[in-house]
Amino acid sequence: MSDESSKQVVTQRPNVRPARSLRSDRARAQARSRRSDRAQAKARSVKPSNAISRRP
Repeated sequence: MSDESSKQVVTQRPNVRPARSLRSDRARAQARSRRSDRAQAKARSVKPSNAISRRP
């Protein structure tokens, strides 16, 4: 019984680590998408002002 329980613990541990890494990867991906969205929003807000200043 003790041998089986120890084997189960060993098989469970590797499954926990990838879950954590996947969560961190998702968090990093979300952060990257947010940063790119902010950069695009800034570029969009800058472009109209440049177009307006060029007209007159």
